[in-house]
Amino acid sequence: WARLLQEGLARSHAILNWWFTHRQAADGQLGGGWGDDVELLRSWGMPASITSARQIPVEGIRKLADGVWEHVLHGNGYPEDGDVEHAAEPAADSQPLMMLLRYGEPEYVERNLKTAKFLRDVAMGVNERGFLQFKSCYFGTDGVNLHPSAVGQNIYHSRAMRHFVWLAWYGLPEAREVLLAWADGLREIAMAEIGPKPAGYMPFTMFWPSGNIYPPENRFWLDERAHAYGVSPGKLWKYHFPLCSAYYFSRGRQFLEPIDRMMDLASMSAGTAPYDESLPRDHIKNLLSDLSRETSVDVSTMCRWLTGSSMHDGFGLSASMCLQVDRDINRFVRTLEPAISNLRINWAAKTSEVLQTDRFDLPGDVAIFSAYTGAVTALIEDGLIPTIAVTWDTPDLNFAALVLHASPDRMRVLLHNFNNDAMPVGLKPWQLVPGEYLLNRGVQQGNGPRPIAWEPPVMVTHVCRGTPIHLDIPPGSTSVIELRLQKELSRPALLPDLALDRKDVAITGNDVHVTVHNIGSAQANEFSLILETESDAGWTAVSQTRVSGIPAVKDLEPATTHAVLTGAAPKPGVRFRVAVDPENLVDELYELNNQVALSAQGAPSTGEQSMHAAPTTLYVTENDGFVTCVNRLHPGNRFGYRFHEHMPLIHGPIPKDLQAAGIDPVEATRLVQDFARRPKMLKYKVHVDKKEWVPQEWTFYVAPVEDGVELLLVVETKDQGLNEYYGIQQCFRLSGSTNELWRRPIADAPAFSEYDLWNVDEKDKPDKTSLTYVVRKGVWATLPAMLGAVGARTPLGVQVDGLLTGGKLETMPLIGPYKARAEAPIDCGLITRRNREGNWVCGIFWDRTSHVTNHHPADCLHSIVNIGGMPPHAKRAVRGKIYWFQGDLQDLLDHWRRDWKHSSEGARK
Repeated sequence: WARLLQEGLARSHAILNWWFTHRQAADGQLGGGWGDDVELLRSWGMPASITSARQIPVEGIRKLADGVWEHVLHGNGYPEDGDVEHAAEPAADSQPLMMLLRYGEPEYVERNLKTAKFLRDVAMGVNERGFLQFKSCYFGTDGVNLHPSAVGQNIYHSRAMRHFVWLAWYGLPEAREVLLAWADGLREIAMAEIGPKPAGYMPFTMFWPSGNIYPPENRFWLDERAHAYGVSPGKLWKYHFPLCSAYYFSRGRQFLEPIDRMMDLASMSAGTAPYDESLPRDHIKNLLSDLSRETSVDVSTMCRWLTGSSMHDGFGLSASMCLQVDRDINRFVRTLEPAISNLRINWAAKTSEVLQTDRFDLPGDVAIFSAYTGAVTALIEDGLIPTIAVTWDTPDLNFAALVLHASPDRMRVLLHNFNNDAMPVGLKPWQLVPGEYLLNRGVQQGNGPRPIAWEPPVMVTHVCRGTPIHLDIPPGSTSVIELRLQKELSRPALLPDLALDRKDVAITGNDVHVTVHNIGSAQANEFSLILETESDAGWTAVSQTRVSGIPAVKDLEPATTHAVLTGAAPKPGVRFRVAVDPENLVDELYELNNQVALSAQGAPSTGEQSMHAAPTTLYVTENDGFVTCVNRLHPGNRFGYRFHEHMPLIHGPIPKDLQAAGIDPVEATRLVQDFARRPKMLKYKVHVDKKEWVPQEWTFYVAPVEDGVELLLVVETKDQGLNEYYGIQQCFRLSGSTNELWRRPIADAPAFSEYDLWNVDEKDKPDKTSLTYVVRKGVWATLPAMLGAVGARTPLGVQVDGLLTGGKLETMPLIGPYKARAEAPIDCGLITRRNREGNWVCGIFWDRTSHVTNHHPADCLHSIVNIGGMPPHAKRAVRGKIYWFQGDLQDLLDHWRRDWKHSSEGARK
């Protein structure tokens, strides 16, 4: 299955790459005319949406969608006129798709809002039965054709409803309410018994303004000439799709009643029933013959997907739905094989020889797409919500994914990595409810008694749909990934969504003008807007302002505001970025659309992370207060980190105010703004309230970087301040494979474990080898290899303990909560382990460190960090870093000196 899927994905992308590099015109067209070109997107949008790798297809689709908006829709959201089947296509086939391919970009949400507003206000109305419907089959921005031959609503109006469906899916309640009101009219007319029409028989046309099944001019209700698209049974499922969508958004069982009744009536026939031409066309026998042609595998699949009921399974299920029901991978492979075989042949017939662009779909598009994403239907269907469960951030196409289960509280996926190295993957959930999830990861290893080698489970928090959960997939093997909801997070039903677009930043003279959007369903209250420039030292804030807020989307109208960063224009050639809500204080629908970065040449680019960035990834463990960290460049090792333990070490007075404490309140805000937007950043809060402690709040920001993990601790005091010295112990755990079983879910780092070394290789040796190093008098020195705790004082520790002992340090031979034996003082708080070969290092440094210790049998390194010297109701930020990279001790010292050259300890050295 994995080889077939990867081949199918790669061949599909190869075809799309050819089209967008050889066939696409400058204005976005693909050679078949705008109306036909957009029909390609119903198929092409599926492989393009699977992964963020290889952006040529996404960029090509964007160019086509933008060209349609400018040249066909003229920025008005809909063509001037035309029949709904064809006039709806330019917008409906292109703009909703872009809401997924460029999720969170305000331009595409606002385009769909514009189309939806036109449809609601101009093309729709309330009929004489009291229900919302379309007035005519022929309309456009030039007006609505109300000629008797044109009036009414038919199956192709479901195509125009895509805009409402996708806007509702994004989270906008006004679009949802229009969809539900319109679908309620479908439900009512379908269930009505009007003349010979039975309940469950969906009429081909709802005529305007009556809202009835009877055409104008007293024509027979099934007269072919009275219906704009005739009477052709077999397509009424296009009405059933929006009914399914209405059920999804409302959970109103009434929306599925027409489908249930239709299926019941259709089941009265064994297959397709013949017509009896000796009877009237609307005789019940002939109407049942119509319904025998209306059953749809996609509709019965949607009923199973929405309700979990197998009631309609007899009418068939999609291959993906079958797979999720019984996990029969062999059957799915048999379904897939013909499509992949087709992709291997006739290259020219799929590229240079294609003339009619409305007649070319990629072979196997739905099967490949559904396997990777867990969707149970095609992506673009008239009136139907997207059913995707997951999409992927990957560096390339050399992977396969097979979704075996997808529901709002659980997901199970097989992932195969065809590369020779571990692959960083972002799993982006679309169905999972916000919550805390147990993440189980394992590698398939055959059919023995333990077919899956499971790793220790970890906890991940999923808040915003489409936000990646980061994984490292081992090379050349199949991984099993399972997410299970442990605790649902309560979030407001209505949320704002602040967003910046690539076109929103303009430099005028010395000022930077920014348009900020709210594409959410609630008002965004006051927030910050910041501009930063990039240099060798990182990002530096240049200008910041407060924005009073933006109302929610209302009446299907975009909500924006304009802000000016005065005198903030960067110099030519300087890369800069603009961000809204940089501290992430506003609870939003989506957080990854809050920033845009502009290149040195001024061309805007998104601030999305590179899949080749940090090799480290952190997870919260099931053990409260711990995280564990993996490094895809150093497989088979995990370190653990504990945020809070033991008692504080306290000395000295409490400062009366910020000035006396030497605290710059702006600095903490600046650092939080920096860390909050780091890729793969993990945030962890600790409420410190035990009786031995002064009540306070700690917030840790833990951000992976190329050579390890950067740390930020923000301490907030309450009614009581902290003494001048208030030392807290931070625990960096490097337990190995031979340690206690309960420790191994937290850390399993055999490369750096002294416990493993001493209890296996050196078990019978009286003199053990130390792997723990500190810097003393400018050179590396080992801490003695001993089972008891051992440590040393930094210059800050010497100062503090000197005050406690009257300068007689020899009277305090033990330091820290573990009463570690104090060795000679050291230069700084940097303490590390190296592996036995000396070519990997794993160490820790905190600014304001007073003592470091090495503790067994837990195999831990400890930093005792002074967070003190804080008045009441104050905030202080302390930085640290865990180093984990391939290199020797000198390399580590070079990295440390580079990172801390501006700090007090870095400057001292």
